[in-house]
Parts: sequence; C-alpha cells; structure tokens
Amino acid sequence: MGVIGANNYPYYAEGEAPEPLSDNYYQVVYASIRLGSLCYWDIASPAFKRTEHGETALATIEYAVDPGDNTPAAGWEHKQLRGIVSYNDKLHVYVTVSLSEGVDEETQKSIAESLTVG
Repeated sequence: MGVIGANNYPYYAEGEAPEPLSDNYYQVVYASIRLGSLCYWDIASPAFKRTEHGETALATIEYAVDPGDNTPAAGWEHKQLRGIVSYNDKLHVYVTVSLSEGVDEETQKSIAESLTVG
C-alpha cells in the first residue's frame, strides 16, 4: 500500500522560525522534502488535521523516473503519488507516508485521519 518514513527536524530559537502550529510552520518542518529536484512533496495547506502538538497534511509527491538510458535528469518523466505528512512539535519529528499508485483520495484521507505522531 505504501512506504512510511520518519525524520527529525531542527530546533530553532524563538523568532528564528514561524511559531509551532502556525500556518507557515510546516515549511520549516518539511524543508528537506519540499525542496528536492528529483523528488519533492507538495504539501497542502491548511493542515488536514491538527492536534495539541502537531498537524497532519495531505500531499502530492512528484518524482522523476530515470529511464536508465543516460538521458539527463532534466528530460526524465515525472510521476505523482498521494502522500501524507505529520509532525509533533514537542518531539521535533515527522513521518511521511508515500502511498502506492492507485490509492484513491478517500483512502488517503482515512489514513491521514488515523495518523498520530507521539
């Protein structure tokens, strides 16, 4: 059905980043997966679900497919998958869920609703 990953994210001193749970805080949390050139996560805002210490959001994962014929990466085909991201601002960790091709939006939302980090 998919792949689950986890990572931590850095602590910032007060004033160096948006406040936790603010509308732009997710940009700090997920910076490493939002800015890739061969694979990046387009994270929906506002969050799908908020808790006391974090939030869960739906995402679209766009990735480049290497054809294996020495074509430069700029010419690779791009594909999309559905995904889910969720963080906990007290633990400074986030999880990612990359869903397999064919998983529909209803299933994505059902998984997102049940996901808790902490």
